[in-house]
Amino acid sequence: MFHGYSSPPVDRPFATDPSSFDGRPQTIVKICGELDAASRGSVTRRCTEGHAPVVTVDLSELTFIDSGGYSAFSAARTTLDQQQRALVLIGAVGEPRRFLDLIALLDSESNSLRWHT
Repeated sequence: MFHGYSSPPVDRPFATDPSSFDGRPQTIVKICGELDAASRGSVTRRCTEGHAPVVTVDLSELTFIDSGGYSAFSAARTTLDQQQRALVLIGAVGEPRRFLDLIALLDSESNSLRWHT
């Protein structure tokens, strides 16, 4: 079950950070709780809204992700690639990090889904 977003506040589930990533403006999406097939549509939408050239997803409060949840990032990456935008995942710990590390090994051809430790 997807618990929602935090920091930015709940009434603003994502916000453009005035700072930058690699010198480019970014949108930051923070995901909390679990990410699975039931929540993937909502997460994909949040990641593809806006126009910032970089979408950074903060996973520091993600407690669970499965292949259904990962498909949210895959779908977002496809959309953002078509718009010449990048998706960056940061902050995963524990089991979500191990899962993403494994997926990164399998998906090594992508250059727009960047996994930063």
